[in-house]
Amino acid sequence: MAMIGSDYCSQCVDPEDELCGCDCRGCGYWPSDEVQTAALPTPNLALPSVEAVRLWGPVQQTEARRVGALAAASSVLLKPVQSPKKLIDELRALIPPEVLPRTSDTAASLCARLAASSFFPSSWVLWKGHGKGGRYVDLNKTTYAQPRRLQWGVPTEPLRVDADGVSCAKLLVYPHYYTRSPLDAEVQVMPAAVKQLTAFAVQLAGPVLTPVSRSAEPNSCELCMYFTAFHSSMGRHRDNFVSKDLVEYVRDKDASILTRQRNSQRANTNVLIWTLGNAEMVMQLSFPVAGLEAHDRSKYTTDPIFSARCGEGTLFAFSPTDDLFFCHEVSFEQATLDALGAAGYRCAFVIRWLSGDVAQSRWFHLSGPNQGKLKPSIKEQREDVDRRRKVRKQREEHRRRNPWG
Repeated sequence: MAMIGSDYCSQCVDPEDELCGCDCRGCGYWPSDEVQTAALPTPNLALPSVEAVRLWGPVQQTEARRVGALAAASSVLLKPVQSPKKLIDELRALIPPEVLPRTSDTAASLCARLAASSFFPSSWVLWKGHGKGGRYVDLNKTTYAQPRRLQWGVPTEPLRVDADGVSCAKLLVYPHYYTRSPLDAEVQVMPAAVKQLTAFAVQLAGPVLTPVSRSAEPNSCELCMYFTAFHSSMGRHRDNFVSKDLVEYVRDKDASILTRQRNSQRANTNVLIWTLGNAEMVMQLSFPVAGLEAHDRSKYTTDPIFSARCGEGTLFAFSPTDDLFFCHEVSFEQATLDALGAAGYRCAFVIRWLSGDVAQSRWFHLSGPNQGKLKPSIKEQREDVDRRRKVRKQREEHRRRNPWG
């Protein structure tokens, strides 16, 4: 385990390593000089740092190539030398007891409490994963493996009170495209404890953040809660890139792809994931061997050197280059499921930098029974009606052309 902190070398993640995996040309850390320049972490002397132990990463280029990966992995898993106990207590206080699993729980009893609780917003997902017939179901009323989510944001404009007396906050949205409608999005104003967490995470990960991440404070945090009772997991995916982007890079070697604004997250920024809970999960990176079939992520392969164990009090600093060259997924190991039964859980606080130019900025109820719910404009409501009508016509046309399913 290597120490990083205020005395880190601006060229190297760990200057004591024989091959340190730094951003210099000598290590050949990045797959091309252009990508190296785009993602180079640079020191910011005004940024306070927190001393940390590096538990995993980066994966050096020589190791990566040995198992067939296209590129080294620059993400790291960190743990602060001194645990922020007060901050952790404040974060735990945000989570009501009824959503925490109990030793006496079954999947059904935990599901019943989640369904009755107002802590997690309703999340309308495809019924049984496929949504046949256009059916959606409230995730909180199922035992599906998807994490339960709660999203917080920093207001982009002063708070307002509408003519109907409703107090509102304008917040950026990190969308999930599998949901029923954009109008189902829910975001709450970031609590003080979560705001403190974002600042702490930036200080902890400072040495490995991209320059774009260093230039502004994070403005979004999403709590993803995983339960052993549901065998919770998150499938193989990318956050801000798609497989086509990697295919294009392999073909053209055009590193400008890193600066393209593809999603609501600001281009070339990190994602920071802070973990609390009694159940460790494995973050697994996967890759197309030698770049073959880069378009088909189902054929990507994995290797133990690309596995990071995210446990209590750790921070996974995910780099934007890894989001291009790898997919990632997270799950409980079978040994964890066997040991904890239905009583295990992991809270992942996912910290992002959203782009005000791309992310949807909308007005949400600030408080009251509708806290966090969208307060759509008449235009947004009409657009959603048109969208639903279009989807319904597409579904009817599909059934007409494929009467047997």
